[in-house]
Amino acid sequence: MRLDGKRIFVTGGANGCGEGVVRGLIAEGASVVSTDIDDIRGRSIVDELNVGERLSYMHLDVSKREDVFAVVNQAAAHLGALDGLVNSGGNILHCAPEDVTDEKWDTIFNVHVKGTLYTNQAVFPHLRAAGGGTIVNFGSAAAIRGAPTFSIYSAAKGAVFAWTRALAIDWGQYNIRANAIAPFMESSLQEESKRTGTPEERARLEGSTRAVTKIRGALGKAEYDLAPMIALLLSDGGTYITGQVLAVDGGFAMLGS
Repeated sequence: MRLDGKRIFVTGGANGCGEGVVRGLIAEGASVVSTDIDDIRGRSIVDELNVGERLSYMHLDVSKREDVFAVVNQAAAHLGALDGLVNSGGNILHCAPEDVTDEKWDTIFNVHVKGTLYTNQAVFPHLRAAGGGTIVNFGSAAAIRGAPTFSIYSAAKGAVFAWTRALAIDWGQYNIRANAIAPFMESSLQEESKRTGTPEERARLEGSTRAVTKIRGALGKAEYDLAPMIALLLSDGGTYITGQVLAVDGGFAMLGS
């Protein structure tokens, strides 16, 4: 699964799963351009890992079409070409279905759905010119089994899954593979809940996690549990995998069950 020589563009690379993926891809030998809106955190990871030209950071709001195309082109010029995209950038908003407004809907869909559209379209000419490559879009178990107060988010991630399958069909002729990931990993939101919640709330959170994860009874760690799967998809070992939704979640979603 070594990614020596692979040039990867990552969105949402400053925090959460995206940060773990950046760290994992660098460990596998890839050269990475990491993007996010959290510039302080994004640049601090570059400084911490200290791998020279193999890791750089650029500011990017994936909901802005022109910015996405400009930054992707800049990244391709910096790396010399692109071999893959890991599209993990996202946001979250709790909302019951009966309370959905146009503004709330657009807040999520502009990032998750339009952001997927823009980033995928922007890397397409670069992957085609390179003779092929890999797109990994981030979905969620919320689009598979639903989740309370995650109505808009669930719908957006369902759109990401359908779009990714369509890419696999239409862009396979260019040797471009497209897959989606449904992760269930530790996040800054969960860590904040642990720090600020009451003992009862922490116990309830830990109990619910143990109940739904079949491996270790805990959420995964993105750098060690998620990044290796993404590295496989980006590597030469993943050249016959496309159009799939791959759950990396300790058995939480149980695709097809």
